[in-house]
Amino acid sequence: MVFLRTVLCLNAKLKRTKGCTEKTHLDALSAHPLNITKGPNYKPRSKDDLQVATFGRLGRLLNAAKRANTVLPEGPHPLWATEEGMLSDPPNPQGVAPQVQARWIEEVLYLLWKQGASTVVNLNLRDPTYDPSRSPGGQWTTGLFFRGGKAKPAFKSWRFPFVTHRKSKRQVSAWGKAPGSGTLRIEQLVHGHWRPRKAVTVRAGQVFTPTFRLKGTATLRARVGSTTSLSWHQSG
Repeated sequence: MVFLRTVLCLNAKLKRTKGCTEKTHLDALSAHPLNITKGPNYKPRSKDDLQVATFGRLGRLLNAAKRANTVLPEGPHPLWATEEGMLSDPPNPQGVAPQVQARWIEEVLYLLWKQGASTVVNLNLRDPTYDPSRSPGGQWTTGLFFRGGKAKPAFKSWRFPFVTHRKSKRQVSAWGKAPGSGTLRIEQLVHGHWRPRKAVTVRAGQVFTPTFRLKGTATLRARVGSTTSLSWHQSG
């Protein structure tokens, strides 16, 4: 955040820096909220650090620059998260199990969207070659595919992210991004069978945010045609 404030001619209080007359030209404002080994809700101690849970600081910074008239051109400037990712184990012992990585990625996408990100780029698409003789730090096994090309669970969660959160004791809101057009069905696992809970029409790439009635804990998923998301556990 120190670097970005300097670029945008702002001080720590998000006011125009005294004596600074520059105006920054940009199409979008980008940051790298890499969590690597921590969950998506991790909040860094420093207010000058920006990670997934604090990505909203980027939007507040941009709005301050617009108020201070230090950014050009006028009009909207999208927020981009151009590097995010979490290590998986295997192959990196510093990472988390692939199933946890997949769940975290869904939460990351939701939290970044909620804080205004219009573009998210995963680091990497495929794991680099892991060398067990080297320190695991700096070996970015954050891919959606293992080095050999096999998809991790994270690929499915990236292609069809789906999370839910409780709004009240009786209502739950879902969030996700449709992998294709058609009828999106939110389903609940009941006695070994998937039962419909909500249906909405979606187009490919659309972010969906329906609310539906649900009491107690539940295992849920979303489906468009024959394509399903990973299952999501909703607490009571």
